Amino acid sequence: METDLDRLKKIGQKQQDSILATLVYRKISIRITKILLPTSITPNQVTLFSFALGMASAALFFFGGYWYLLAGAVVLQLHVVFDCVDGEIAKIKGLQSTGGALLDEALDRAVDMAVFITLAFGIFNTSGSFWIWPIALLCLSGTLTMSLIEFKLDTLKIPMSGSSDLDQTIASSRFGLGWGGGANEFVILVGAAANQMVPALTAIAFFANAHWIARLLLNLRRARKT
Repeated sequence: METDLDRLKKIGQKQQDSILATLVYRKISIRITKILLPTSITPNQVTLFSFALGMASAALFFFGGYWYLLAGAVVLQLHVVFDCVDGEIAKIKGLQSTGGALLDEALDRAVDMAVFITLAFGIFNTSGSFWIWPIALLCLSGTLTMSLIEFKLDTLKIPMSGSSDLDQTIASSRFGLGWGGGANEFVILVGAAANQMVPALTAIAFFANAHWIARLLLNLRRARKT
């Protein structure tokens, strides 16, 4: 029997999302969304709250040290959850707008920049490792480039006819096995908990950049066939 929660999921959540978002973040966010729906809280207000959580996590990262990094990583998880909530409320209440989507995207990228910069500061101040700076820069450039490519692919609408199922999955926006949907934030949490933040950021730098390069090459190949 379909429950109210199942119905809300069908209306408010993405049909294609990352495995991590589907298995973890969306299961939490939809319950918060259900609580907020009867209130007058708007999607943009939730977006601003999510942004505040992201910046709070960045402030904690700035201090470095195990407990600051772990606390910042936990707050960053809340940022991801509420970043899901705003879109769910907008879809369910029919309040989707170009302005709201732009605000959400801009603030998410601001959080990305703040998080990686303050992580670099915190780790450098506590360990003195110069290599954290190029690693953090690769994390930031990979994440921002990935976001830009996602946006361009959504607007270009490259035809997928004649592609294999795997090609269609990878070339489509936010493919399920791809690097996105809270992956950066989850790896930061694991790295903070294990006190291995430098390896965690190295993994983010590699996979974020590998993600956008693979997406770009595959879609260039598809575009040549149209």
